[in-house]
Amino acid sequence: MAVTPVRKCDCTAPRGGLVEETVSESTNGDTAMAERHDAIAEDKRRLRTKIRRARRRLNPEARRVRDGEIQCRMLAHLAETMEGAGSSGAAGSLQLATVLAFAPMEGEPGGTALPQVLSSAGYQVLLPRIDERTLEPTLLWVPFRGPGDLACNRLGIPEPQGQPVPDWRATDVAAAIVPALAIDGEGIRLGQGGGFYDRVFASSAGARPYVIGLVGSDELVDEVPSTCWDMRVDAAVTPAGVQRFGK
Repeated sequence: MAVTPVRKCDCTAPRGGLVEETVSESTNGDTAMAERHDAIAEDKRRLRTKIRRARRRLNPEARRVRDGEIQCRMLAHLAETMEGAGSSGAAGSLQLATVLAFAPMEGEPGGTALPQVLSSAGYQVLLPRIDERTLEPTLLWVPFRGPGDLACNRLGIPEPQGQPVPDWRATDVAAAIVPALAIDGEGIRLGQGGGFYDRVFASSAGARPYVIGLVGSDELVDEVPSTCWDMRVDAAVTPAGVQRFGK
């Protein structure tokens, strides 16, 4: 049976019935909401599969060119963003020389040299490490100390092995560079499905860094299937340029 994609979740939609509704109406409402979320999850799965396959088809030279262009445009945009935050006085206590970033897996836009590129440009780079000691795994942020300090976790994601920054808060940095499989015209990001970045920035109570997503040019899409807790980025960097999104 064909499933009609439901693209956006209405955050104000009731998750159960109102007090005066009958049990039957409440049950129907819960069922409809569950079906909507199932449809969105299936749409996400299909889009992830499509993009992952396309990335695997890229030959090494095409990846090298893509990643080099993304790195150049990212550094230029990051410098502009940092300069703007500092000159406006809006940064306050933000550490303008510190950025959150990630260590790309093989084939991810930005390339495996991304942390070193940022470090060589003069930034203190914090990389994520999955902390599975809690009921709901989250991210710890660890200073990047060089490529030799990275080791792949059980998911194949390169992670730093040093000591994490204690009591890290989203307001401690001015900018974050995040991975994405796709980004749409509203800045909604499709990740790998773990929900780590959604939780990190959802817990920041509205105060968060300027978030930059890295994607290939054909990974800017018209619409990403999403729910109301899926994160948005402030800008997408592709080999072709930078696209900013409104608040």
